[in-house]
Amino acid sequence: MYRPVHGGPRNCVACRWLVTDPRYLAALCARANEVSLQLSDAADVLAGLEQQLTALRREAYQAERSGETWTCAQELCDLVARTERQASAVDSHGTTLAYAWRLIVRCLKVAAHGDGNALVATGQAADVQLALREVDSRMLQIHQVCMDAEIQPDIDPGKALFVRSQWIDAALQRDGHRPVMFTLTEDQQLKIGNRLLDELGEQRNPDNPALGREDVLLALEHGESLAELGLYGATLESLKRIAEAPTLRVGDHVKQRRAALQTGSEEE
Repeated sequence: MYRPVHGGPRNCVACRWLVTDPRYLAALCARANEVSLQLSDAADVLAGLEQQLTALRREAYQAERSGETWTCAQELCDLVARTERQASAVDSHGTTLAYAWRLIVRCLKVAAHGDGNALVATGQAADVQLALREVDSRMLQIHQVCMDAEIQPDIDPGKALFVRSQWIDAALQRDGHRPVMFTLTEDQQLKIGNRLLDELGEQRNPDNPALGREDVLLALEHGESLAELGLYGATLESLKRIAEAPTLRVGDHVKQRRAALQTGSEEE
C-alpha cells in the first residue's frame, strides 16, 4: 500500500521505507533538533492565537449578554481558521519529531548491543519510551540548530540564525563592544557565531566547554553581561582571532590550540 509521507516530500524520517544505521546518528539528531525548534516556535504562536481567541469570544459573550451589537464576527471566524491551521502545524512538527526520535532510539540500541553495522528501518515497531532532556531555554535550542547547520547541509537554521545574531550583538553592546554580527553575511553569521560561542564556552569552563557554552548562552538569553562571567577580555580576544581567520569551522580553534600546547610540551 502506498500513501503520502507525513510532512510531505523529503521528510525522510517519516518514510516507511527509510533504512539507516548508527553512522547517521549525528544527522538524525540534527534533524530532531531542527524540528524541536520548529515545534517550540509553532507552539508559542498557537498559544498567542488561543489567547486572542479566548479574549474575542469573551467579548462576543459580553456583547450578547448586554444586548449590544457585536461587529467582530468575521474577525472571530478568521482567527478560528488561523488557530486551527496553527494547531495542525504543531501536530505535524510533533509527529515528525516522534518519528526522528524513534529512529534515534533504534540506532542507539544497535550501537550499544551490536557491532554497529546493522541496518535500522522505520517500519512498524512497538511504542518506545524515551527520556528527553527538557530544555527551558530558547537560546540553547537556537544555538544547537545553528551548530548542526554548519555540519549538516540539509539543516536550515532559518530565523534562528538572526535571533542568535541579535542576542550576540546586544551582549557585545552591553559590554561596550561594537556590534559585529549585523554587518556579516548569513554564512559568516553562522560560522563566526558558532566559533565565538565555542571559544567563550571554553574560556568559561576549560574542563567542560559544553557546560561553559551553556552558561554563556543563558547569559545572552537573560540579557546579562558577559563581563560578569569573566569573559570581557576573552570576548575581545576571540573576536580579534576570528577576524584574522574567519573561515575556520567550529571546533577547529580547539584542535589548533591543543596541537600548539602539545608541540610546546614536546619542545620543553
